[in-house]
Amino acid sequence: MNERYEEIERYLSGEMSDQELAAFSQKLAADEELATEVAVIKMAKESIGRQTATEAEVAELREVMGKAAATLPKRKPIIKQLWFRAAGIGSAAAVAVLLWMNWPPSGSLYQQYAEHPSLALVQRSDNGQDSVIALEAAFNEEDYLKAGQLIEDYATANGWNSELRLFAGICQLEQQNYSDAEEQFNLLYQGESANKWVGAWYLALTYLRNAEAGKKGAYQQSEQVLREIPAGTDYQERAGELLEKLRNVESE
Repeated sequence: MNERYEEIERYLSGEMSDQELAAFSQKLAADEELATEVAVIKMAKESIGRQTATEAEVAELREVMGKAAATLPKRKPIIKQLWFRAAGIGSAAAVAVLLWMNWPPSGSLYQQYAEHPSLALVQRSDNGQDSVIALEAAFNEEDYLKAGQLIEDYATANGWNSELRLFAGICQLEQQNYSDAEEQFNLLYQGESANKWVGAWYLALTYLRNAEAGKKGAYQQSEQVLREIPAGTDYQERAGELLEKLRNVESE
């Protein structure tokens, strides 16, 4: 778990010692981004704890998150992990998911749908534990250049698998290295691993981002792959939503 998130959790749960609390309070006073992040998490935890949220609370939370859009994109995965882990089933969980799926308040279709999973690499041995920790930290902090290099190093030493290919592809996609991203996602999509349809989803997102960058025919490529994602898979519902939006884009 991210150290920053752990620190915020301990602060909000009252687990800090007096010395730690004083030091963290100084951080809050000096770091506007941290203070905003703490406020967002606190509000989310309170609504989740009650398993309910009033319209006024939702509006307030949305306003805070809207103001934080310019300063918190790097921290979004941390708060998202908290809400998905803590919410369970209930109206507050639905509110949390809705708010995050609508982040950022405006932006491209790619920005709206590129919700990357956190990296928690399944280690094959105790060797290279430090490199795995560094790799996970780099990806989860959205340092995609560093994470991509570390994945290449790890795969060279340990061999490629579908998990590594997925996260290597995401790193390339976020660096706008579209051909390299397509190569990784195509290998998953054309294969029979557990990540086959995750690969299809990300291949469609790669084509989508290419289309938004001006590549002709890329919207159609994205649609073609999205139609292949079968019912019962993790991304089928989102694929249907994105297909509908792509049709609207092309009809404008």
